[in-house]
Amino acid sequence: SIEARALYAENPSGLVRPARDRAAEALEPTLDAAELVLYPANTAIEVRRALRLRPDLAVERMAVYGAQQTYAPGVARALAEAGLSALLDVAWPEERKGADPDADTSLRVLEYRKRAPGSASALQSADVRFAFYSSKAKTPRELLDGVRKAVEAGLAQDAAIEALTLGAARIHGADRMLGSLEAGKIANLAVFRDDPFAAKAKPVMVFVD
Repeated sequence: SIEARALYAENPSGLVRPARDRAAEALEPTLDAAELVLYPANTAIEVRRALRLRPDLAVERMAVYGAQQTYAPGVARALAEAGLSALLDVAWPEERKGADPDADTSLRVLEYRKRAPGSASALQSADVRFAFYSSKAKTPRELLDGVRKAVEAGLAQDAAIEALTLGAARIHGADRMLGSLEAGKIANLAVFRDDPFAAKAKPVMVFVD
């Protein structure tokens, strides 16, 4: 236990050396809210499982990631009531390349592909703090393409920009340094002449640090 190791470190004389558990040690910083715990939860079932397990995990700062089925009834609201944040994967589900075009696809899978981008607006409507990431994007353009689909599915543009900037910084506890244009913060800027979520939008200037 943490207490046993602390006592041994203070004065090992006469004490049995505590056994080491590397997995448990890696989780210790989460007990005093020093570290954010990310829990994989892409489907509605997985999100609900994370909510049930949270009391047992005894962590203060926790966010689910994946979150592509938070469009399902009650899921986003449950996250809001639990005070959890979400990292939303904008690598939206799609038909696998090379798949048999004549193969039957279940209605559940088709619904998932169609409705997943609406998870962003569901999270916004429920006042869940969320940010975007992509598990598959290889370029900034691919990331923005995924965000654009969320906007097309009903997410407000201001909310989309915040989920790429200040929202992400807040979830990770870095908003005192990053995420918004304020004096004293690190200046990482991408300047667009027009709508950054337009299909062929390109930044005209980029400033790093």
